[in-house]
Amino acid sequence: MKVLRRADRDPEPLVEAGQGRRRAALAVTVVAVVAGLVAGGVAGARVVGRRPPAAKGAAAAGAWAGPKGAAGPIDQLKGAGVLLFTDAQGRAHAQTADGRDHRVLGQLGELANRPAPDVDVAGSWLAAPPDGRAAELGPDADQVYLRTTDGAAAVGRLADGSVRRLVPAGWRSPLPPRHSADGKLLGVCGYRVGGDPAPAVTEAASWVLDGSGAKLAALPGCLYDVAADGGSALVADPAQGRLAGPVPGGQFLRRLPMGRSDQLTRGLRLWRRDGGFRPVLGFDDVVRLFRTVQPGADPRGLVIVTAVLGPDGRQAVVRIADALAGDDPRTGAEAELLALVDVERGRAEPIPEHLPAWFSLLPTGGLVWTGGAGTATYLPPDRPPQLLRAGIANDGVYAVVPSPDGAWLLLAGASWRFVRADDPSVQVSYPAPGRVATWGPEPGR
Repeated sequence: MKVLRRADRDPEPLVEAGQGRRRAALAVTVVAVVAGLVAGGVAGARVVGRRPPAAKGAAAAGAWAGPKGAAGPIDQLKGAGVLLFTDAQGRAHAQTADGRDHRVLGQLGELANRPAPDVDVAGSWLAAPPDGRAAELGPDADQVYLRTTDGAAAVGRLADGSVRRLVPAGWRSPLPPRHSADGKLLGVCGYRVGGDPAPAVTEAASWVLDGSGAKLAALPGCLYDVAADGGSALVADPAQGRLAGPVPGGQFLRRLPMGRSDQLTRGLRLWRRDGGFRPVLGFDDVVRLFRTVQPGADPRGLVIVTAVLGPDGRQAVVRIADALAGDDPRTGAEAELLALVDVERGRAEPIPEHLPAWFSLLPTGGLVWTGGAGTATYLPPDRPPQLLRAGIANDGVYAVVPSPDGAWLLLAGASWRFVRADDPSVQVSYPAPGRVATWGPEPGR
């Protein structure tokens, strides 16, 4: 494997300490920022399996009917949390899930409705996000995690509009920064592209930083996710890359050409903050998993393009793609696969979905994904899969976001559709007020 020449270069320091993550541990700092946003909340936590009854007298005079265009039992969203979202002018907003209370948080130019950072074909084979959110707001509603217009992972601040790159000059990032729930660990993947005539990833490296921006580790290969508790990070395993060999370049009818690369991810390991690494998924398992849906797949083209840790760090969802396959769904050939990995036991099984799109792990242990057929499916931890909605492709869904307690799922697109996890027949929707970034708990919850 090619020796990285610049992996030990420090990225620019963070703007400040205190980054957060969209997972369940958002409560403390949200209280400080959006205090006063909500006049009151429903006492007691909502949990999956217990759907509170609709509020009595909802039809009474003066009852909240929800935002304009709302449909469904909007009162059931009371106390479900605060949605942080952005608008086309680059402003960030906070709004309770039921739409009752709203506040403008600040302005950041990088959030404006401008062309998204281009993803070159070489970088797209290195890593892809689990959903289509372009930015994520930390629970303090000031820190913003995003990729700049020139493709660098960065942290911005709404308070002063500043944006700070987190990778060295000349490097790009396939993902925004990944961060722990308490903001004390942050990970960034960077890469460089070369090759003639077809582009290829010539160097891939990652950096793990603490909350102050100090470097804790520089690693070969791409970093995909950071554990919610900040104790570990999911990263590429170079040994598996050497075992599998380089991914050959190719020219496809429906895809842009790509060059040969020995930097794409063939297996995963867990970097541990207390020292050392732990194997997670080897290349032999990557081949085994993919061949359950495409028996004749050429192992040389199988690469890991997405890997996300569950909230408790015990599970991961991994997307495996065949870089040598055509990209025509009419052929019926599987070109991608989602797999659920038991991180502790090192076991992995495929998720039965043709042409997977976006997905999200829930605080309760469940999994939600969208598919190429325009459907959304929920896999509870202890029950068979449940269809949440069909025809969502027409809504332009770009993300599936769970509520802080996992009781609700938000299918975010042209409209925001909220689905009860324990009873998918209960759905609430209204026109999207912006592009969702984060869903946190309401103050005092």
